[in-house]
Amino acid sequence: MAGCIGGNFNGEEGGSIFIEDCDDLCNLQTVTEESVLEALRQRFYRLKIYTYAGNILIAVNPNKFLPVYYNPMYVKMYENQPLGKLSPHIFAIADVAFHAMLNRQVNQCIVISGESGSGKTESSMFVIYVVLLSKCLIVGLSKYSPRTFV
Repeated sequence: MAGCIGGNFNGEEGGSIFIEDCDDLCNLQTVTEESVLEALRQRFYRLKIYTYAGNILIAVNPNKFLPVYYNPMYVKMYENQPLGKLSPHIFAIADVAFHAMLNRQVNQCIVISGESGSGKTESSMFVIYVVLLSKCLIVGLSKYSPRTFV
């Protein structure tokens, strides 16, 4: 999902600043602290809580459960998809790391950081969910419900 959709917002001094709605902040026309924060703010208001910065996923905690993001169909949708092909999601990061581990036979690491209450535990649970579900499908344990592991 390369590319950005244009939009405007009013800067602190009342001027209008052009901001794009980008799945990847690296695709912003101008990358400044102000433009990055405004892009994240605008995506958050549209309930787009995940945004890439290259191969880094930025998650803005909505402080509520968004069922559309965590439907089991999403795990299947993101399976074996390269980063950036679909909208940013924690499932994409987990799936890419899991398959890199299998294909390269090298350990992988996902760093989840943030302030207290930022959603680190939830994000960790979703990563574990994807890895366990993927493992079950590989070894033929698909009879188990995804809820068994979460």
